[in-house]
Amino acid sequence: MTDHQTPVLIFAAFPLPRDVGHDHDLGGIAGTQKTSLITCDLYFSFPDVERIWRAFECEATTTPYQCYDWIKALQKHVLNHDCSALIVVVKSGDRPAALLPLMICKEYGLTICRWFGGSYANYQMPLFVPELTNGWNREDVMEILRQIAKRTSIAAFEFVNQPKSWRGHPNPFACLPHALSPSPVYAMSLTRDFDTLFCERRSAQSRQQHRRKLRNLESAHGPVVFKRVETAEEFERVLDAMIVHRRARFLQLGIPDVFRREGVDHFLRETWQNSRHCPGNPKLVIDYLACEGHILATYTGVMHHKRYSCFINSIDPDATLNRFSPGELLLAEVIRQRCAAGDADLDLGIGFERYKQAWCEADTLVDTIVPTRPIGHLFLAARFSVLRCKGMIKSIPALRRLVRMIPVSYTHLRAHETVLD
Repeated sequence: MTDHQTPVLIFAAFPLPRDVGHDHDLGGIAGTQKTSLITCDLYFSFPDVERIWRAFECEATTTPYQCYDWIKALQKHVLNHDCSALIVVVKSGDRPAALLPLMICKEYGLTICRWFGGSYANYQMPLFVPELTNGWNREDVMEILRQIAKRTSIAAFEFVNQPKSWRGHPNPFACLPHALSPSPVYAMSLTRDFDTLFCERRSAQSRQQHRRKLRNLESAHGPVVFKRVETAEEFERVLDAMIVHRRARFLQLGIPDVFRREGVDHFLRETWQNSRHCPGNPKLVIDYLACEGHILATYTGVMHHKRYSCFINSIDPDATLNRFSPGELLLAEVIRQRCAAGDADLDLGIGFERYKQAWCEADTLVDTIVPTRPIGHLFLAARFSVLRCKGMIKSIPALRRLVRMIPVSYTHLRAHETVLD
């Protein structure tokens, strides 16, 4: 299957211990002997596991979206009414081998378990120590899910947008039966020499157009300034512009406006403030392009272990600015800065967009749904239909453009899309 083919969700079910209860699903993938060395400790509040989580971050392989401060701020400001937290510390023998930041959600009366963050994370996976998890197989991961299901009322696990590996280490949960996610993440490796990278990634014509657009923008609107947010006052001014930009974009696409949701601005504010005062955290940075004080484009990204991950961007909705491509001008400057800073990698988030494909390669993600009770199969069937439709739409540009003209229908299909698109 290629990256652009329609994904087919693979049915994934597992047998649970018979003492769990009569309503659990006992069919599907055949179980083998229990892996006695793998045990799970379950926590249902952040304070109870904070010390363990913070210590584990220091040795684990993780994306910025699974770090304690990121998830805690997200739960505090955005997801506090929609779900409850379930944090699972998986031990191999006596040592913590993985930490699973999960959220329990109610949908149509069903209890669904997902990676914490949902559409506010481009990558979703556990924190793990490769030397302890590299030997895990599918049955080991199934045993983890059995232990969790036995102690909860979860009807199904839904793990979407999972990378197959991270920093060269295999994601232990990617060994479950899976299908390709409807959209990949676009990522690339960086070098110290931006000019060489620019020549490798973009054609001579594209580079010439870039320089011409920059000159024309300065001629039409005054000196172009590229800046990074440094003060609280500057943060509020750029955040206001970002919200205006994104609301216009969401309206154009016919999808829900995440900034109308109470708490998103507070989440960004707290995460940015934590980045200033706690250097060890994933660092939220906001870059913007302005002319004569007017903000034309913004890029908000997360820096973590020499990797820049774009979280959300915005462009002034004024149609007269389109010919200058302010978003692409700013993106080139952000990449230039990350090269100069010595970062190793950069990603532009999930979604098929021309500017992402111009710079980066597609990094495929995988989805898994595991019913744990008979009623969970109803959820699997419904989500299968949604994921299949999304895959068809996203893999055929003409169909995607057509569906974008029908906002109401497309809104439902994009219910689990990331905030960056």
